[in-house]
Amino acid sequence: GALRKIRTSLKYLCPANNILPKIDVDLSNLDIGDRIFMRDIKVDPSLKLLSKNDTFPI
Repeated sequence: GALRKIRTSLKYLCPANNILPKIDVDLSNLDIGDRIFMRDIKVDPSLKLLSKNDTFPI
């Protein structure tokens, strides 16, 4: 299968001392046809992912 990236960046809100250079997403458990959605991204509780729709695929 091929990996199709729909979104290559995420907007988030956080304290200045918690700004991340990147957010890693583990794809090792995905099967062909699986998707990752905004709500599936696990981040530190001090970060708030900004999206109008948490079911948006990334």
